[in-house]
Amino acid sequence: MNLQKSTIKADYKFISIALIIYTVIWTIIENTKGNVTNPTNQTYYAVCLMFIVIVSSQLITNYLSCFCYKKHKKEGYKSLFRIKRISIKQLMLGIVIFISFNGISLFLLQMQDLVLRNFGVKFVMNNYPIADNLLTLTILVLTAGVLIPIGEELFFRGLLLKGNESISITFSITISAFFFAICHNNPYRLTTLFLFGILCGVMVYYTGSIIIGVVIHILNNTVFEVVSYINGKEVMAKQYGDITNTPYSILNNYYFLFILFIACTIICLLSLRRLKKISVIEVNTNKLDINQRKKAKTSVIASLAICFVIYLLKVL
Repeated sequence: MNLQKSTIKADYKFISIALIIYTVIWTIIENTKGNVTNPTNQTYYAVCLMFIVIVSSQLITNYLSCFCYKKHKKEGYKSLFRIKRISIKQLMLGIVIFISFNGISLFLLQMQDLVLRNFGVKFVMNNYPIADNLLTLTILVLTAGVLIPIGEELFFRGLLLKGNESISITFSITISAFFFAICHNNPYRLTTLFLFGILCGVMVYYTGSIIIGVVIHILNNTVFEVVSYINGKEVMAKQYGDITNTPYSILNNYYFLFILFIACTIICLLSLRRLKKISVIEVNTNKLDINQRKKAKTSVIASLAICFVIYLLKVL
């Protein structure tokens, strides 16, 4: 029993330290290499350099963290990070949930924009690189569309979800989703990123597999990169500066958006319910007692609070 307590204590020390190190490393990368990952002039040299920096950044943060956690836990990758097959039904339900999430997000972003305008705050969607040639698009699909989603799912829905579930699965999913949201450094998308993290966490927990999170994340990022390339930099830049600047006037109709929001919410909840019903949920046998949970929560939340302060310093 003492050995188990010692192991659990070491787990939460590892996670608490990992959160801070992860945040600090990404802050350094963004401040020193930020222009490289989003070059204004997308020459062959600039695109190749962007590829090297993105791959290196992912290896140092997401992938190295997971490798160290695997060494710490002394378990195989498949069991530790829930790498196992999912059924076609589970995958299709995941895609339905993803599509409905986008309808929900559209409403939330428009409402957020409406509130912000009343306070004289300009909505800024994000500052992700957008391809203006096929070479850049290929690089972005490989990195932002595939490499980054896999790495982020391993870290957020693998390491953080698995590492904190001994406290409670609700706490684990919430912490993972919140850290996922603040790591994207965009306060205007904080709510929708948090919601995306929650949905991915719940789907991974229900299916017992990180694969569904990886597929949805790849789909989300790849679609964004391809659609952005098709629309062009100028069109996307206008939408980043003003979310109401859309060629589809119906998307500025709040009555339509509200109906869409209700419909998508119902579809999302029903799909999650169905996903839970057809899945075999893993039973966690390593739950902590009350005192252990308090200590573990305090450790993780304290580290997350430090990360949140760093986030605020960057975005304010």
